[in-house]
Amino acid sequence: RLIPPSQLGTAIDPALEAALLKALAVRATERLQSIEAFQQALALPKPRTASQSGAPTFSRPSSYSPPQSQPQSQPRTPTLSQNVSQATTPPAQTPAGGAARWLIASLLLITIIAVGAGGWLWHQHALEQARRAALEQRLQVQREQAQERQQALEREQQQQEADRREAAYLEQQEADRREAAYLEALRREAEAREAQAREAERRAAQRERALEEERRRQTETSATALFRAQYTSDGFVALRSGPTASAALLERVPGGTRLRCNPSTNGNGWRYCPERGGWVHAQLLIATSDDTDTTTRYRVIHTDDGFVAVRSQPTTRRGRRITKLHGGHLVHCDRAASGERFASGDRWLHCPDAGGWIYGGLLRAD
Repeated sequence: RLIPPSQLGTAIDPALEAALLKALAVRATERLQSIEAFQQALALPKPRTASQSGAPTFSRPSSYSPPQSQPQSQPRTPTLSQNVSQATTPPAQTPAGGAARWLIASLLLITIIAVGAGGWLWHQHALEQARRAALEQRLQVQREQAQERQQALEREQQQQEADRREAAYLEQQEADRREAAYLEALRREAEAREAQAREAERRAAQRERALEEERRRQTETSATALFRAQYTSDGFVALRSGPTASAALLERVPGGTRLRCNPSTNGNGWRYCPERGGWVHAQLLIATSDDTDTTTRYRVIHTDDGFVAVRSQPTTRRGRRITKLHGGHLVHCDRAASGERFASGDRWLHCPDAGGWIYGGLLRAD
């Protein structure tokens, strides 16, 4: 940036300063484009060509008079604008003024060209430096982008490797899970087969025991005697699963109920009653000599509840439940009567052994 002369303390005409600054501008596009424009800016007359001026002639004007002496005064230092005005205003009376003006204009033109060339060279150098800096910056950006792409490619490869490892791990886990499930299914199948085999063995043993019990009952029934349960303070006689007071209670036999039991007792004084499938203590039984037994033997059928109720009357509404008999028990019934009607009819049987009435549809002749 050029500093105007007026800012350096020099007195100069503003128009002349503007013309000089425009002629000395750093950018070529901002300078004056011809010498005629520069002359117009300095207010100089256009130079005449040789064809226009012809041979130079010099003549003294007729009205010439020598300069008169002027009173001496304090000398003043001319300003730059005055000097330039004097230099740019050709005196009409001196023939050498035109050459001086041409010399000044040539010097100014050379100065302008030199300054313009220097400014152009400096500008080109600045442009070259800017281009180099821009090129270096682009190269740096390209290197950074290439490095980022390389890093992104490496990260992508690492991610792919991690995904592959994870997929292999999950596949191995799935294979292990399937193998474990297959082994578990085989184990369960083997356990199920073993359970079925054990259940079949249990059922076979149960059937065998049932057949053995049936044969034993048939054997023992053929050699039984008739007894009647005593009337106790509790109103019943305990029929237990074994020949001991601590055995499980199978049934409460009301007093006066007729029972068929073995005539002999075991070592502890207990009698086995095959019709009821349990043991009764001998002291709670009274032998009866009634050989005129007109009863009919029946067997209690197996129901969904697992037992058959013995009631005081041939009805479920008014008849009180005296006891209950499990399926398969043998009972002796002496007479039949009509009572409460069900799907199979209204026939009820009086069973002295059980001490009450049993619906006929729940008994079958043995």
